[in-house]
Amino acid sequence: MSIVSVIAGALVAGGAAISCLNFYLSFVRYALHFWRGRSPSEFRRKSGFPLVGSLGVVIGLAVMRLWASLPAMPLPALALGIAALDTGGVHWFIMSQGWGWFERKRRPNWPD
Repeated sequence: MSIVSVIAGALVAGGAAISCLNFYLSFVRYALHFWRGRSPSEFRRKSGFPLVGSLGVVIGLAVMRLWASLPAMPLPALALGIAALDTGGVHWFIMSQGWGWFERKRRPNWPD
């Protein structure tokens, strides 16, 4: 196993962990707050690490593909699936902008 594969694997693992943290901070933590019976005014939002998680996964997989041996198919598919959950990623930003554009077209009084 070369040093490049170890670094690429660390990028993928670290990026996947940060992607899971961002998903937890965006959705799971919010649901757990209300499940415990607390009021919405008590909830304080915490920020994750935008761009870091999904970018780490994609760069790590690209390095594995180009310079190291890419492992069997389930690992890259699982890693990309986890990166898709990263709410701080570019893909979520693009989706949110598209949703806002769609809502402004559908309802002219939609706040900007």
